[in-house]
Amino acid sequence: MENQGYASARQLKAVIEEARFHYEEHSFVINCALAVAGIARGSNQAMERLRSVEAAASLSKKKGYKDVLMVRPGDRQLEALDQVMVWVTRINRALDNDNLALRCQQITPIGGNKSLPHYEILLSVLDEQGEAMPPPSSSRWPKNTTAWQRLDRWVIEHVLLWMHENPEQLPLFVDFRSTCQARA
Repeated sequence: MENQGYASARQLKAVIEEARFHYEEHSFVINCALAVAGIARGSNQAMERLRSVEAAASLSKKKGYKDVLMVRPGDRQLEALDQVMVWVTRINRALDNDNLALRCQQITPIGGNKSLPHYEILLSVLDEQGEAMPPPSSSRWPKNTTAWQRLDRWVIEHVLLWMHENPEQLPLFVDFRSTCQARA
């Protein structure tokens, strides 16, 4: 069954890549990344299967467009990518339900430099009980995804909103224009 699926995928890939896309006087080659994802017997959870297929497709794109990628249950790369997809789902759910929390901590130079204070904004994804989940390892953090972009916008919006609503908390705020003029 596995060999038949792989052979069918290679045949489909060849048909797609033989075709050309024509626009005006130009002809374009079509490349496709294709993966065959094995599903473990007894795996009846639709979301688990969809995550495996999505992870396999993503791996195929990363590997290039040379051949059909065959991934099987237990593949380490597939499992690592699957964990990223789990975090994408968690982040999207947290954004949809406003289950995120921000904290702020001051960064103080070791040398005692008396420059303006600097702060670090820390983000937590909250679970269903409102508790901060431990952050994922950097390899499991969903970089360059729509969830990441939504998260960036959420953080910036909420930090600026807090600053607007709490001007008394910003006693060392310096007018940027006067600072620039003083340097000119």
